[in-house]
Amino acid sequence: MKGFPIIETKRLILRGPKTKDLESVYDIHSDPEVMRYYGVLPYDSTEKAQKHLDWLSSLHKENKGLRPIITLKDEDTYIGDVGYYDYEKKHNRAEIGYILGKDYWGNGIMSEALEAMLSYGYNEMGLNRVQALIDPRNTSSLRVAEKQGFKYEGTFRDYELEYGAYINLDMYSLLKREYAG
Repeated sequence: MKGFPIIETKRLILRGPKTKDLESVYDIHSDPEVMRYYGVLPYDSTEKAQKHLDWLSSLHKENKGLRPIITLKDEDTYIGDVGYYDYEKKHNRAEIGYILGKDYWGNGIMSEALEAMLSYGYNEMGLNRVQALIDPRNTSSLRVAEKQGFKYEGTFRDYELEYGAYINLDMYSLLKREYAG
């Protein structure tokens, strides 16, 4: 892949991770409320935050996805990330995921970032299918996906072991021909 793209929206810049993002990544990912449906325990060290930044970089470098960080245009500070992983170029599909700091919830920021990534995925990466596995208890995430046109496909029962108990995950997808962007 080429260099990490920079994607601009009305209020946001989606860009590659930088070393300076470490503290903000730690602050957001150490918040139990933010991490409630993320599938991993809140971060208890900056080393875990660094591994997250390294993962974001490696997705792009290894052509396995593209998951930029989200910043507000007037502040170059990590507030979350959104994008693709489990990218299957042969089949033109990828899974999408997202996380956003609690201070930014309820302002349409994730909808704006997700819309930008869907446009990039369909128009620049040539995706035909974007899928999302969403914890059915995470009603905010479900609303964000449905607002973009994602359709419910089914439930994967006892799909992940989370905090000592198995949880279900719902599969949602959006096909290029359904994409209204």
